Amino acid sequence: MEQGITTNRWWRAFGYAVGMGLILSPGLSWGLEVGATPPAERRETISLADAALQALKHNLDISISRQTKESRQADITVEQAKFDPTLSVNGQYNRTVNPLNRPVFGFSQGTLNNIQTFDQRNHSVTLDATANLPTGGNVDLNYSPSRTNVSGAQACFGQPPNTPGCTGGSFLFNPSWTGGLALTLTQPLLRNAGFDVTKTFIRVAQNNAFVEEHVFRDRVLTVLASVEQTYWEVVFANENLKVAEAALKAAQELLATNRAKASARSGPARSNRFQADRNDSLGQNHGREAIAGGARATESGAQHDSLCPRLPTRSRNGPRERVARHGRLQQIPLQSLTAQSHHA
Repeated sequence: MEQGITTNRWWRAFGYAVGMGLILSPGLSWGLEVGATPPAERRETISLADAALQALKHNLDISISRQTKESRQADITVEQAKFDPTLSVNGQYNRTVNPLNRPVFGFSQGTLNNIQTFDQRNHSVTLDATANLPTGGNVDLNYSPSRTNVSGAQACFGQPPNTPGCTGGSFLFNPSWTGGLALTLTQPLLRNAGFDVTKTFIRVAQNNAFVEEHVFRDRVLTVLASVEQTYWEVVFANENLKVAEAALKAAQELLATNRAKASARSGPARSNRFQADRNDSLGQNHGREAIAGGARATESGAQHDSLCPRLPTRSRNGPRERVARHGRLQQIPLQSLTAQSHHA
């Protein structure tokens, strides 16, 4: 028991291993190989008329609609064919051979000493023509000719009466011809009578064909409109791509020009910046020197006031007021201050 279970497990594991190997095997895989090259893209120049013709030729809906339209036309023919006449031909051949057990007038002479047979052969043909009428009735014409031949002995079959040995072996009219002609007209009075009833299915088939014709035209126009729209969208996309490429080229040229101009202007700009920095430093130095000179002049004036008597109030247009009003500290010589003091 345990050995059987172990064997089953072994076969099951072997089956799983084989299945996984078949699935994961690269040579037996159903997908596209990793190193396989995809098919090259094929481009073809096509006009709008050719695109429309190709779409009408390969469109599945249009193919189905075309077949449906033709079937609707065939339905009209089928309904109209119900009123076509039909002709039938039937032929028959019958032969009857019976032994005679008594004399037959006109066929046998005297007493029957030997076995004689009554041989009768019949050929018939039947011609029949039938047609349905639009009024709901039908007409039938039948013609059936036939030929009958009766003979006694086998050697005298089909021979004329004056044939030696066959004087009493045939009838007066042998063979005989018969024929029949019959014309039958059938017309219902109430049920299925009239043109409206018999033409109904024809009108229905015609309406179905008319509707299917318009459905077919609608599908054709829809496909043509879709093809035309797609065609001009592709043309617009191509033209837009050309415009974008031209704009990209112009932008690249403008970028190159601006880079050239920027590189050409970078030298003078650097020199101008250096000159401005130099002028700024010179201005700052002159300012410091003017402040220092004003301070020295102030100290000299204070010493002079302490040595000389106090002077009256100076006018608003004095040197110091001018210095304060102009917002600058200028170096005023001591001799000019002394001269102005003596003058006052």
